[in-house]
Amino acid sequence: MSTQWTRSEVAPGLHIRIVGCGGDVDITGSGERTLIIAGDDDLERYIREAEQIITIAGYPGDLELQLPAEASLELDGIAGDVEVRPRGEQTQVLTQFTAQGIGGDLSLTGVARAHLETIGGDVELHGACEEVTLGHIGGDLTADSIASFRLGAAGGDVILRQVGRLSALGNIGGDLELALTALEADSSGTIGGDATLTLDPATDALITAFVGGEITGSGEGWNVRRGPGRISLRFGEGQRRLQLTVGGDLVIRGGRQAEQQSSPGEWGGFEDLRGLGRELEELGRTLARDLGNLGREIAREVRIAGREARREMREELHSSFGRRPRIYGRFNEHEFVFDPEQIERIKREARAAAAAGIAKAQEAVEQALRHFPPRPPVPGQPPRPPARPYTGQTVRIDRAAEAPSSAESTPPASPADRDAQRLAILSMVHEGRLAPEEAEILLRGLES
Repeated sequence: MSTQWTRSEVAPGLHIRIVGCGGDVDITGSGERTLIIAGDDDLERYIREAEQIITIAGYPGDLELQLPAEASLELDGIAGDVEVRPRGEQTQVLTQFTAQGIGGDLSLTGVARAHLETIGGDVELHGACEEVTLGHIGGDLTADSIASFRLGAAGGDVILRQVGRLSALGNIGGDLELALTALEADSSGTIGGDATLTLDPATDALITAFVGGEITGSGEGWNVRRGPGRISLRFGEGQRRLQLTVGGDLVIRGGRQAEQQSSPGEWGGFEDLRGLGRELEELGRTLARDLGNLGREIAREVRIAGREARREMREELHSSFGRRPRIYGRFNEHEFVFDPEQIERIKREARAAAAAGIAKAQEAVEQALRHFPPRPPVPGQPPRPPARPYTGQTVRIDRAAEAPSSAESTPPASPADRDAQRLAILSMVHEGRLAPEEAEILLRGLES
């Protein structure tokens, strides 16, 4: 790094924004009151100051930052890798970290709260985090200790060594390893590979899983081993639900006095469940491929925006900046500007790529579940009403009266209508809006 920009005696609560960076970003925390920014190009033209906010916009190369204590950081549109780590004996670098549109890998150490959306590569979280919210991750995810955790989708493997409270699990293309203490809310997850859950003795949850591989579990006062099928285990009072769809094997360890609430084979035969496993494995590969393209797309869009927006000299950029907000920088010895619309386009295209992968994943689950025959009702037991109200999409099932006349009989629904109704029911199950038992009642009524 050939140039350096320094601000001494920075007040607490400083917020740094880095927008449209063409290289890597390396960040260390000093624990002092000095901000140091280093790069291989003249930094003055890329930095703006406004009270307690410092913005670095459109920098074409790599950046190194030494941050003061109690700072927060926001990244938007970074083509390369990002690393945040403490220096010396310092344990916390940032109070708040927000990032979206990262083309490479992301490694965080010493961050209290992190909100990440659209990361193309792998994500590593080291040290204790109070709260982590993740949107779409193209690669693997590894975390040590998180108090509160939420995940949208990850293309690779997910290893969560300790989660205090789980809010959402989402879609995972590879394997899952999760050490869980409690559920913060009802959650559902789709795992293309194997899933291993390690539960705290005090865990209170109702865990329901559709599994294409083997099911094994053991803990204090309970033990289970069986082949593919559906399983439901209640730990404690089971006030929160965790619903999983697993393409490979499911292993559950720990927990206390689990109450088993299902029997093997109640959702179709062995071959049907093996078919579910194959569908979910393909789901995992599709999700990993689609989300894995995020990094390349983000980096490509950041660089294309620079080439398409070559402008005039530095003086013209400064004069036009007051009339229309732009992000300026250099690429291949040419000046350029990022219009805000171009930055928004980068984010929109990255989100669209991730959404496409998740849509394909959900379609694969629905296709697999469609092969399962509905379970026959138990004699003498009327169908249970829904356990909780559902206020989303309404599925109407028209049934004929017990003794209709030929003139009053209702025309049967067409096959296309029935398929649409089945798809809506299965979508609600997959999204966690409808319990499997409630779906069985609706599917039986639909077939009748």
